[in-house]
Amino acid sequence: MVIEVDPAYKNGSGARGSSEKSDPENTPLQGVNAQDRGAQPSNAPPFWRSIVPKRHIHDPDGRYDDYKVKPVRDYPDGYPQLSAWINTDDNFRVYRRYGELRNRILLHYQLKLAKLEERLEQMDWGDKNSSDDRDNYRLSSLEYDQERDNRRQDLVQEIEIALEKYDTLLERENKSLSLPKPTDRNHRNIINYIWNKKAIAQQETRLFSRKDDAIILARDQDSPFHVFLEDLYQTYSWDWFRVSLYNAES
Repeated sequence: MVIEVDPAYKNGSGARGSSEKSDPENTPLQGVNAQDRGAQPSNAPPFWRSIVPKRHIHDPDGRYDDYKVKPVRDYPDGYPQLSAWINTDDNFRVYRRYGELRNRILLHYQLKLAKLEERLEQMDWGDKNSSDDRDNYRLSSLEYDQERDNRRQDLVQEIEIALEKYDTLLERENKSLSLPKPTDRNHRNIINYIWNKKAIAQQETRLFSRKDDAIILARDQDSPFHVFLEDLYQTYSWDWFRVSLYNAES
């Protein structure tokens, strides 16, 4: 679903005529106040809960009085409101992967480990080529080696710490590589929202501009539900559809 301002709505021509008859039980949200709608299935997707007409339920003791969705507009402008808007749908969870930085850190630790490996090899060959039999024996007995001094043990511990960090970085990089790239539609959604709302400082909008380095946390970008939303947006006027976005554009 592409979030773009409909020119017809901006010019006032997108609204439906007041003479059109509507059934509040069958007409999707048009003219219905958000506080007047009843409860919805908790396992429905966020947009689905806001698009499908809510039915009033029997509530004799007022247990559902505080059961509601907090609109995006109820958050302060800026990052608080942007964060709330992103939270309304999985397809808005578009972030930078920072692939170059991940590789820089990996290369740094790779070089560090290579130098530590070289030091250990030099130490081993030094004991191997020593004319002192006690140095030669250090390569055959870890216990004897540690009794002589801790230089090799200290180096091995330093290698272990660096290698543990390197392994963690590799696992994180491998995990980040499994994250899908957003479709152009989903990437443009967040750019359009930020542009239309002037949601954050202009110099910080570059955080979302790297198409080649973007990832998305949504598991199914082209699900039938989101295809349905795309068709819905193309079919109905913007003044109706904007209600389904938790008033994110209001």
